[in-house]
Amino acid sequence: MKTIVFLWFAFGQSVVQAGLARTTLNAYTQGGKSLQTGTPLAYTPLKITVSIVNQYECPTSISFGLNDNGFSIGEETSLKQGMHNSLNVYNSLYYNYSQLIDGGNTNVLLQNIAINWSSDAWQLRNELLAHSPYLSEEAIRKTAEDGILPDAMLMEICLANPDVFRNERLIDFLAAEIPNPLPAYDIEILKTAWANSNPRSVLENALATQQSTLTQHFNRLASTWLQDSLQNHTDSLIVYLALMPNISSRYILADIYYEKGENSLAWQTLQNITTQFRLTDAQVAEHVQVENFLSLKIAVRNDYRNLSQLTEEEKTSLISIRDASDKGAGIKANNTLCFHYSICKDYSAILPEITAQQRKTNSSIVMDDALLNAYPNPAAEWITFEYHRNDISPATIEVTDITGRLIQHFPISNVQGAILWDIREISNGIYLYKLIREGHPSPVGKIVVQH
Repeated sequence: MKTIVFLWFAFGQSVVQAGLARTTLNAYTQGGKSLQTGTPLAYTPLKITVSIVNQYECPTSISFGLNDNGFSIGEETSLKQGMHNSLNVYNSLYYNYSQLIDGGNTNVLLQNIAINWSSDAWQLRNELLAHSPYLSEEAIRKTAEDGILPDAMLMEICLANPDVFRNERLIDFLAAEIPNPLPAYDIEILKTAWANSNPRSVLENALATQQSTLTQHFNRLASTWLQDSLQNHTDSLIVYLALMPNISSRYILADIYYEKGENSLAWQTLQNITTQFRLTDAQVAEHVQVENFLSLKIAVRNDYRNLSQLTEEEKTSLISIRDASDKGAGIKANNTLCFHYSICKDYSAILPEITAQQRKTNSSIVMDDALLNAYPNPAAEWITFEYHRNDISPATIEVTDITGRLIQHFPISNVQGAILWDIREISNGIYLYKLIREGHPSPVGKIVVQH
């Protein structure tokens, strides 16, 4: 009978019909002694009856951020319907966009630039203008590298596709890395050209809006499903991850298939990414490492081992993946090596280089005794908050969405400095920021996240 009493107090899982005297409980907890090892001064001689509780009467811990309550079946249905509606609009817009970019076939256009038009600048110029303003960055890079067009024609093509020049790296490429770099005055023109709106801008903004809406709906559904302590929603996650029009969702989907033991589906999901998405060179390099990591895990599983039982050759393969990738695949490989084999790599924080143009496209809050800049604006991967103030009292940079929901906050204590905010996982949209200080009201600044 003593053992039963101990188990009751240690785990708290029984429903007791015969109470235990308060003095007994006090005796168990005096001096901070463990309930399992302390010596009881008193215990009930009565029989303790264990009641079995139906598992579905356990309260759920559903939450999706805006409040502490889960949503009803009707709200869940509404979110799903909203997601499907946004997906239909997105697919329609993307079809039109993909047909417009390079006439629907970037690879064919690149081949034509390299082979068919090398001796005829006018023909090349006319063909490229026919695809404008929907030329890809790859097409413009290839044209500039081959040096077929004179500066005037190349500038004509560039100015006909201003949205491509939101990428500062392309401007730097044309200024310094092509056989005949564009002169400084042409580069300055390109730096401001992207500010002008055109049909491509409208189409890309519409796509970004629908993708943001899709992401918001999915995040609310996924957050609630993952926190639900009553049911397993893995199948629902799989269905809706497959609908999301982004690469990161497919990588998550592949991981889920692997964890479910469905190796073939996991591998096929990765293979589909290369045909369903237009990958940049960097994305292709990362995708190769993701495939290498999954291939290794599948081989280990098929040999009835796990990641704590790798051969030396497999460890070497993981090290190669880690060294070749500083993103998902490399971080996962490093975590495996570090956890199981104490072969750890420390990742130093690398701040991106800030160009003069990015400093110009900023948002500022000016106060009598403080200045807070945010740049670049709009931003795709990161935002830097640069601050100057007259005192060192505690303060916080606070970021909210347009509904007032807190997104991020950064405590600061120095007179001046800079804080980097990683926004790669932040949804597209408008965000508000301000400097919070006791007794000092702050104006509000606006920043735009646009991936």
